[in-house]
Amino acid sequence: MNIDQWLEFSKEVDKKFNHDLEKIQNMLELNKLWHKLNDAITHATQKFIPRTKTAPKNFISHTHKATQLYKGLKNINKLLYYLQLNIDYTNNLNWYNEIIKQINSLTQLDINEITELSLKTNQLSESIKILKIYQKTILTARQTENSQVIRMSINNYIQ
Repeated sequence: MNIDQWLEFSKEVDKKFNHDLEKIQNMLELNKLWHKLNDAITHATQKFIPRTKTAPKNFISHTHKATQLYKGLKNINKLLYYLQLNIDYTNNLNWYNEIIKQINSLTQLDINEITELSLKTNQLSESIKILKIYQKTILTARQTENSQVIRMSINNYIQ
């Protein structure tokens, strides 16, 4: 809005709101006056300030499959992090297996659950190696899915 429009706006508010502020004696009068000022500003706003109506838009940058693969990758990264920290594994065994179930459901893989035997020091490094292979598989699948979507969108713009 430019200066002339702001002047018109203020004239409209003054025209709708022409009360003496010194007549306010109590809270009721103050509330009434405040309401009238609010109405005057609202009417002037509707009349002078340009506006457009917008509808909410969903922003989808990745496919559902790529998003699920990303969530699975995040979970497997978290699992590997905790397994490599050398904390009390037996107390966290149920939690590890819950994460593996989530990864399996998100990525449609079949990662075997961790057992107490696989948490022994000589077996743990082998379990971590297997999980890292699954991690690379999920990462590759995610990158492939994203590149396919990009390729399809480019082809749509070309045609």
